[in-house]
Amino acid sequence: RYRIRCCLAYIHAYPGSETSEFHAKIRLAKQDAGARLKEFILGHAIDVVVLQKMLPGKYRILPVLKWAAGRGLCRSIFVLHFSPEYSILNLDAENIVNNIRYVGSRTGRAVNALKLAAYPGYRAVKRFLIGRGYRAIYRTFDRVVLLSERYVPAYARFAGLAEHPRLAAIG
Repeated sequence: RYRIRCCLAYIHAYPGSETSEFHAKIRLAKQDAGARLKEFILGHAIDVVVLQKMLPGKYRILPVLKWAAGRGLCRSIFVLHFSPEYSILNLDAENIVNNIRYVGSRTGRAVNALKLAAYPGYRAVKRFLIGRGYRAIYRTFDRVVLLSERYVPAYARFAGLAEHPRLAAIG
């Protein structure tokens, strides 16, 4: 009726992804997700990409969206499904201690022990990387959608944004 076609590109299957009704869909392999997404955007004349439930730094998705935007092929929307502060809260020393206690593998426990030993530096580096990631998302996407108006100042702070007209919140 509105001449809207919805396509689905995904990396991890979720319940219904194989049987759901879409004009077209593709399951992207982790190792070549970016290249296959690029082909998918071109092959299906995608106008708008909505990226949700993943951070775009993974699987080489961000360069593809920058490339598509630079050529005026499509617009892009990023949806953050959690508080911008979640990643920082997850860095608490208590969480790392719990990971040492409950992670099943020796390697996992050893990695978490190293995180704890270098905790102040580890937290500072992770905080910097999270901010850099949020900044890259903001610069690449036409709109960044957050779950609440309350999350806008936190995202702007982490990303180092003085002005943020492309941040939006779900009412």
